[in-house]
Amino acid sequence: MEISLVNNGALDYQSQAKKKVSLFKFLIAFFVLIINADTISYLLLQNDAGVALYQKMMLSAITVVSLIFFLKWKKTDRICFYVFMFFLVKLIIESLIKYRSLLAYPSVLAVISPFLYVYFIKNLFAKFNIDVFHTILVSIFVGYFIFMILNGNDFDFNNTPLVYDETGPYSGDTRILHANSILLLVLPFTYFLNKVVFGRKTSFAIGGFVISLIIILIHQHRTVWVTTIFSGLLLFFMKGKARNILRKLFLSVLCFFAVFILLILIIPGFDHLVVERFADILNPLREDSTSAFRYLQILSYLNYSIQKPLFGWTFSGFELSNPFTSYWEEGTGHHFHNAYIEVLFYFGITGCLMKFYPLYSVAKKVSRQLSDKTKILAAFSISGFVYSFSYVPPLIFWGIVGVCLYYIERDLKNIMTGK
Repeated sequence: MEISLVNNGALDYQSQAKKKVSLFKFLIAFFVLIINADTISYLLLQNDAGVALYQKMMLSAITVVSLIFFLKWKKTDRICFYVFMFFLVKLIIESLIKYRSLLAYPSVLAVISPFLYVYFIKNLFAKFNIDVFHTILVSIFVGYFIFMILNGNDFDFNNTPLVYDETGPYSGDTRILHANSILLLVLPFTYFLNKVVFGRKTSFAIGGFVISLIIILIHQHRTVWVTTIFSGLLLFFMKGKARNILRKLFLSVLCFFAVFILLILIIPGFDHLVVERFADILNPLREDSTSAFRYLQILSYLNYSIQKPLFGWTFSGFELSNPFTSYWEEGTGHHFHNAYIEVLFYFGITGCLMKFYPLYSVAKKVSRQLSDKTKILAAFSISGFVYSFSYVPPLIFWGIVGVCLYYIERDLKNIMTGK
């Protein structure tokens, strides 16, 4: 009887210890990764200044912590840290000499800070062995639905401009959410696409696939549509074998059209709306289109980048007159609709190669031997190459890239050890 009581006490203690460890891991994942989803951060902090301050403080803390622990990282990750520190020290020296301050314009540093963030997330999650895949998926859905329930009253399909006191995750029109928030839905879409096409076609998987695809479609961000297609194709490349890939693709197309027909039946005129939006993709230089604006922006800033191609304009660039002042106020820096142009402008070719190196690393390490979770994360991460032609990916995207690199490294280690 006494032995039984002792055993039960030991089991209770172990159970409580496991719960504490799980809670600790969740808190780490939440405060360094999940909270950076625009919908979640805005729901919690309620204003742009609060969100910006939190991210600046977090990135500053990450830099300090990385400086303390980077020697424990793998050799390639340490090299990445040295590269980032080179750019950081260069900025600080320039700021001290020219502006007599430690960091004249912190938003310039924010352009390349995601590079360090990727490797910090990778090594932090590896250190604590945090399996955060499903937590990310659930958080994306929960953040989206809560935000839309509280703030989506003006949603419609006409893209009518709206004015908000705060920028937040808003799109500035009746689509409500900016493309950066809808981009995150590509990850659960890819997850459920994998379940429907390559796994068991449960009602849960089919429902998740339909819901995520509907959300992506109804918010009408064409770049997210293209990114979704690209992510799905990458998944097929990683999962499918030559003899059955066409059959799986055909099944996916059927699923897509089934959802499309459902939306046509529910929403009058939805077919014309989608055709019009895709027509803009096929005719990107139409005078009144946002694609034409992006094209003009690329041409304008390439002229600057050619003048300082290696290391870019850094702080001097922030002070240059904005060639599109009719869109944005003077003195607010530059607002880019292309991640490549942004980093080329501020940090030149070297900065661009640095910032997008993590996506190259993911693409380079992809193989069919990886787990399903890793393949889904990899497809989403690599699709960032496409998304970056029209938008600057949000900070949480780079955090997910870091999670992907951690999963890849873990899978490759398990493969080598035969686990």
